[in-house]
Formats: sequence, C-alpha cells, structure tokens
Amino acid sequence: MRAIADKYTGKYDVPKLLPLLLTFAFAVATLPLDARAATVDAKPRIAISLAGGAQFARAVQKHLLDTHRFDVVMQGDIGELLAERHIKLDDSISVQDSLRARAATNVDMVLDGRAKDMSGNLRITSRLFDLRTGEYSRDLALMGDDKDLDTLAGQLANFVRQSVPIRCLVRAVNDDQIVMDLGAMDGVTAGSVYRIYRDAHDVQPVYAGTIQVTSVQPFAAVGEQDDVVKGVTPQVGDALVEETSGLLLNP
Repeated sequence: MRAIADKYTGKYDVPKLLPLLLTFAFAVATLPLDARAATVDAKPRIAISLAGGAQFARAVQKHLLDTHRFDVVMQGDIGELLAERHIKLDDSISVQDSLRARAATNVDMVLDGRAKDMSGNLRITSRLFDLRTGEYSRDLALMGDDKDLDTLAGQLANFVRQSVPIRCLVRAVNDDQIVMDLGAMDGVTAGSVYRIYRDAHDVQPVYAGTIQVTSVQPFAAVGEQDDVVKGVTPQVGDALVEETSGLLLNP
C-alpha cells in the first residue's frame, strides 16, 4: 500500500486519499483466498479447437493462461460434436444455436480453426466464437516458419485477449479515484481504460464516463476518472467494461 500512497503523494492530498487506500486494503484482505479472483463476469471458459495443430494449440493455451483472463480447456475437433446437433461454427450461426452449442460443450467461447504445415511453414486460420452472445470474430490468418510456433501462438492469444473485454464492478469511490473489484490475477493492467455504466443490465444503461487504471494489485486495482459525464457520478456497484479493439462482431 505504501507504493500506492507514494505514487499519489506529489499529486494528491494523501490524508484525503487515505479512506480510499484503506478501503482498497480492506477489500483485498477480507476476501477468502478461493474467492479473491471472483468477478461479476467470471473468467470465460474457452475451448481451443485447432485441427492438425496439437503442439501449436498447447502453446496458445499457455499464452492465454498467462493473460490471467481465461479458463482454458483443450478440445479436439469440436465441430464433430456440434455437427451431431446440426450446429456449425461459421458466420451464419444464430444466437439460439450459439446457446445450444454452449450447453453441449460446457464452454463459453471456442477458438476454432486449423493449423497446417506447408513445407516448413506453419499456416494458422482461426476464428473466435462467443457462445454466450452469438458474436464471432473475423477470420485470422497467421503464417510463419515452424520455428516461430511460440511467436505465432502469442499473436493468436493476443488476438483473443483483445477481443474479450474484462467486466467488473466499482468497489469504492473517493472523488475521481475508483477501486475496481478485480486486479492482476484477472488480467487487469495499468494504463487500460474502462467505461463506467449504471444499471448495466438495462436495455439502455447509463454511461458514467471512463477511468484509466493507475495502480494494480493481485486482487484489486485503482483507476482515475478521466472522462466525466455531467450529472452522473460513479458509485459503488456500477459496472466497469474494459475498452478493447472490438474484434467480435454481431451476427
């Protein structure tokens, strides 16, 4: 906590910031060990289904786990399982079929594709499907020397990570400083930007501005509000949604 206080000493009145820091410390210390990474948007369970590329799939799994963002499972050609239920993972999949696929596979997302060795060159084609919403990504094609397997796996994992925003809640507010209920163990990084929403489950949630993360601990983080909406003050329980590159598309 001293590191956080030192960070703000030159810019903020530390006594004024103390309640926020105490809340931050209390929030972390009082969480049970098995619940500290809990989130309002639990880590998506993602299946890697890359036909013909078991070694590459394992490398992608490692990189995805390193993001602390996903619960990753390995699964063979998931298409065969879904074909038995007359479901096809392509850009014509409906929301209803996505939900059926989720129930059949017990995963939230599928990274589907194929790895092909072409005379020493590795060609990867893949697409990410979010079975919770029916959204999917554009096709991603990667090619490189088979010695670059780990680099290519990292690029694909980054593509997935940038497609799926973190969602969490405001835990405490002190002026323009906001404590988030997730931290590094859930993939929150310093410098990332989150949109604030009131009544996030409504059809038209109220936009309450944005925060930029300034300090990250394993199980919580602090952000500074940098986009203020007149008449709307962030409050405990508001939803925070990470800004990403928006790679998922609506069906």
